[in-house]
Amino acid sequence: MNHCKELKTEEIKDVLQRGEYAVLAITDGNEPYALSLCYGMDKDKLALYFLTDKGGLKLDFLKSNPYVCGTVVIQNPGKEGSPHGYRSVVFRGVMEVIHDPTEQATARLILEEGSEFHGEKREVPHPMVMKLEWDEISGRNSC
Repeated sequence: MNHCKELKTEEIKDVLQRGEYAVLAITDGNEPYALSLCYGMDKDKLALYFLTDKGGLKLDFLKSNPYVCGTVVIQNPGKEGSPHGYRSVVFRGVMEVIHDPTEQATARLILEEGSEFHGEKREVPHPMVMKLEWDEISGRNSC
């Protein structure tokens, strides 16, 4: 019997708002690559914005295949206060680099709000903003 509980839409949004980092799985078609990035959620567009450096292997991979899968995990004490509980969200969608200055400014505000929520300001030497509007999303409580 499976005791894992699927999260409802509002619970999924809560996980995404409370999470600090997303782990993204990307591929160039042959080789997998996983990376962790800071993010912020645009509640109106149901999109995630990511702040990253302009360089790196991730850009080569995303040019080859912009479809990504990602996850955000937050701690959620289990039954009887067990410290091993968590809630997780898995999403899939196309990642795009944001070039429009207006959308970049909006994304930076969203990202700054998220970093203040977690008590730190994140500085990136050569910043670039990316956006993912998910086409699939689900969430679960740990078993």
